[in-house]
Amino acid sequence: MATLIDRSPWAVSVRNRDDFYREFPYDKQAQAEAYTASPETQGLKGSLKRLANQFQVKSRRKGAAPFCQSVDTLEEAKRLKLNLEAEQSRSTFRDDGVAYRHMVRSLMERYIDEVAP
Repeated sequence: MATLIDRSPWAVSVRNRDDFYREFPYDKQAQAEAYTASPETQGLKGSLKRLANQFQVKSRRKGAAPFCQSVDTLEEAKRLKLNLEAEQSRSTFRDDGVAYRHMVRSLMERYIDEVAP
């Protein structure tokens, strides 16, 4: 089963004051809320919102390589999750990382043996 994670950052802004705009990572909500209160000392009202611009699809399944990919939109993340689950249920999901790792290793060994001396 694939998991969809919202990793969108938090944004704090004050109307008509660009100097107060600041973004916080997705896991720093408490810091963003604390920063929202800071413009109030000057009589301004800060607003906190979550940007919808980064989503992550993760999958860990026994017998298959772990999968993790980030996308920019929620629709794209949902589509990726459905495709991944469909491929895994049909057992057509293939991780080529192992093949590439062995190929580079054999090339490096050949280079060391034949060219480096």
